[in-house]
Amino acid sequence: MKYSLLVLLYFQTTLLFAKCLQVDYDSGPNKVAVIELYTSEGCSSCPPAEAWLNSLQSHPGLWKEFIPLAFHVDYWNYLGHHDTLASREFSQRQRAYAQEWKQNNVYTPEFILNGHEWRSSFARQLPSAKMPEQSLKVKHQGGGKFLIRSHLDQGLAHAVLIHNNIRHEIKAGENKGKILKHWFVVKEHKVANLRAGDAMIDLDVTGTDSGDWAVAFWTSEKNSLTPIQATAGCLKN
Repeated sequence: MKYSLLVLLYFQTTLLFAKCLQVDYDSGPNKVAVIELYTSEGCSSCPPAEAWLNSLQSHPGLWKEFIPLAFHVDYWNYLGHHDTLASREFSQRQRAYAQEWKQNNVYTPEFILNGHEWRSSFARQLPSAKMPEQSLKVKHQGGGKFLIRSHLDQGLAHAVLIHNNIRHEIKAGENKGKILKHWFVVKEHKVANLRAGDAMIDLDVTGTDSGDWAVAFWTSEKNSLTPIQATAGCLKN
């Protein structure tokens, strides 16, 4: 019995390792949805939303049917807790969405699905992967360099570095005393112009030799935040 358990653990570990040896990323022919959560460790309403997003780590459609992204915003830092995962850039991205929708305010937690505000309970129905779309292909060139190839001749290519399985003990603010668990945390977001369908993006992968990291890519029109097609997977340096 003990031997069988060890064999099972070995094969599970081997499969997980093989899954993360990925150096090429391909969306396939169906549209891959992009789920954005705007959140903050300083917001008492955010942990339930993050718990739902965290639960997607075990969903069979992860990376191939949908890509979850947690953008931590910085505008709650004044409440006493400084969210070290937060970025002013991510706050500006959320405000740019609001401006695009002609809304005056931003809030947390806010879900955005494929560039559209997604208001519903956390018992959400994930989008179908059956909608046809041109594929998006990405080749890892080594280090933080990625060659993105799209059916769009012009437009924008996006790349994000994702950190998973983070635990923070909160010592001040609205979530004081809680231990918050974070998955799909965006650490860096880079954008490049597509030229004849190609773009090269260099992410800062310093420090990613330890921990659980992933990368995601998508395309958009130049004057729109709405993702057109996306792909993602584990990061292998």
